[in-house]
Amino acid sequence: MGKKTGGDANKLLLFVKDPRAGAFFAVLLLSLHIVNTFFAKNGVLQVPLGLVSTLFVPGYLWLPVISKRTVGAMELVLLSIALSISLVIFSVSITSLVLKIPLTGESVPVVLALVSGLGLALRRIFLKRIL
Repeated sequence: MGKKTGGDANKLLLFVKDPRAGAFFAVLLLSLHIVNTFFAKNGVLQVPLGLVSTLFVPGYLWLPVISKRTVGAMELVLLSIALSISLVIFSVSITSLVLKIPLTGESVPVVLALVSGLGLALRRIFLKRIL
């Protein structure tokens, strides 16, 4: 049994060593979500921005809050997508069924932006505590 060398070299840190770099990327993703929500109506970029901001951003921002391990790039993308789908379904269901807010083209993106923003805030608090 040989010792694995460079095993961590091809891994991405879920918690970025420099919290400012991770925060910059998280704010960039949240900004993408907000731009798609309010400014990309009926444009060429609406579908790609909508897919990224709905299927990746919420999960990516919440992943460090619920996981403490290092993951590879593919696992990071897949976990972010799976978590995003769960968060979207949960937050929209709570908004509709519990809060009795009607689901419209304006209310759903606002709810997703709030969920992503909460994930960003918790990510910042969690990273400060870990690092």
